Amino acid sequence: MSKDSQTLKVTLDEEMQRRKVRDRECEQLRMDLQTIQQLKVQEGEHMKRTIEELRYAHEEQLRKIMQKEEDNRMLSQQIVDQKERVIHSIAEVDALKLVVTELEEKNRRLSEKLNEIIFNKASVYKQKTIE
Repeated sequence: MSKDSQTLKVTLDEEMQRRKVRDRECEQLRMDLQTIQQLKVQEGEHMKRTIEELRYAHEEQLRKIMQKEEDNRMLSQQIVDQKERVIHSIAEVDALKLVVTELEEKNRRLSEKLNEIIFNKASVYKQKTIE
């Protein structure tokens, strides 16, 4: 063999070796890429589940907030109703106090009149017994 042909053969062998190394590197890169893609798919699925769980939790919290707001509205209405009842009761108590005061005054006058009548009758009786 000639020197050129040996050089070509060596160069070809070296090139084939480099090509095998590159092919192995390419295959390793393909496997790494496939692994990364699988991890990305798993991560994406995990993110979707997490988002769904958070969305559900958010909706549940919104439902609870709306329920609390409704409860607060009902309690506020009950407070308003109770205030109206209290105001009505106070007015009723004031009216009854006025009636009691009027009755006490009437009772006092009747008692005074009764005492006056008793005194007059006693005076008349005393006059009769003295005569």
